[in-house]
Amino acid sequence: MPVGAHCALMLSEIDRPPQETLSYAPCAVAGLVFVGGIHGAGKTTIGRKVATLLSAAHASAGSLIAEAGRIPVATVSADSKAVADVDGNQTLLLQGLASLRARVAGLIVLDGHLCLMEATGAIAEIAVEVFRSIEPAAMLLVVSDPVIVHARLSERGGDVPSIEVVRELSAREAAHAAAVASALGRPMVLARGDADPDVSSKAAAEHLRAVLEVE
Repeated sequence: MPVGAHCALMLSEIDRPPQETLSYAPCAVAGLVFVGGIHGAGKTTIGRKVATLLSAAHASAGSLIAEAGRIPVATVSADSKAVADVDGNQTLLLQGLASLRARVAGLIVLDGHLCLMEATGAIAEIAVEVFRSIEPAAMLLVVSDPVIVHARLSERGGDVPSIEVVRELSAREAAHAAAVASALGRPMVLARGDADPDVSSKAAAEHLRAVLEVE
């Protein structure tokens, strides 16, 4: 199926996400939807709502990494968005996902990143091979205006990247998402993360339902 066959632009909004917890719900369709987006774009808010609408399990990459490593996610500091060990975290992610799949028979909605900022400040793309191992049936990319993302990150406090870095991260995330979807031959749906979350999530779920043929 062509990557663009089930693309749509939708609207959503995000507040600061609460403490991450894993949620499980039965779904007749097995598989995984990967929800991508930069910090502050709204991927966790949209991911949770889409999972509920599709009666799927929801988890974040960060929660699976922490679960697999039984330690906090390896960031440079508690206030930083930079990641100290990008490759090591992906290994833990795959371990955590394997454990989750052993416990969940139906559809999984997993939110995470396609690009991360390293301790040096460089932007690292998560290798396509990692996503081959994740085996998404479809991808959902949540995008927001970089100005809005920057404002959200500023409200959260900590080490906030400049607006220029947020713009670059957003562009790289979108470009790599398209590249990964194309390399894997998987459909990708787009959802905006800077307007009504219920409207955006419902539209995204409808498109994903058609892609996945969920009843």
